[in-house]
Amino acid sequence: MALGGGRQWGMAVAPRTADPAAARRQVAVRAVAVGCAWVLTGVLALLAVVERTATVTAVSVAGVGAAPVRHTAHQSLYRADPGPVTVLGVGLGLACAVATASLVWRAARRSTRVGATALVAAALTGVAALLGAFTVGPFIVPVAALLVVVALPLDRQSDGAGAVSDAGPWAGGSGSSR
Repeated sequence: MALGGGRQWGMAVAPRTADPAAARRQVAVRAVAVGCAWVLTGVLALLAVVERTATVTAVSVAGVGAAPVRHTAHQSLYRADPGPVTVLGVGLGLACAVATASLVWRAARRSTRVGATALVAAALTGVAALLGAFTVGPFIVPVAALLVVVALPLDRQSDGAGAVSDAGPWAGGSGSSR
C-alpha cells in the first residue's frame, strides 16, 4: 500500500495524463522562459557597463549670487562599484545556467519531477532581488519569476489509449515506462 493512505510521497497515485504534443509544448514553453531569462541577464549586464551621462548642477560657494556651475559626469554602474556588480552578474549567469541544465536534464531523462536545482537558483535570485530592492532588485524579479516557471514539473505523457507513460515529451507516445 502507498504511504499516506492512497498517496505516495505527497503525490496522488492517479497520474496526470497529457498528450505528447502538450508535453512537448511544456518543454518548449520552459525553453522560451529560460531563453528570456538569459536575455534579461544579458540586458542587465549591458546596462551595468554602459556609461550613463548625467548633468549635475552644483551651486558655487565662491560668492552669494554666483551662477550655478554645470558639469557632465560619465560613469557606469560597473565603474562606480565593480565588486557587487560583478558578483551580481556572475550570480545571475550561474542561476540561468543551473536552470538551463535542470531543464535539459529533466527533458533528456524524461523526468516529470520539479526541477529542484532550478527552484533553488530561482530562490537565490529572488533573495538577491530582495536585498537590492531599492537599486537593481526590481530588474532581477522577472529573471527569478522565469526561473520558477522553468522549475515547474513536467506532465506525464499518454499513449492515446489512456495508458500513462513516464517516457517524457520526446518519446512520441511509445507507452513504455521505465
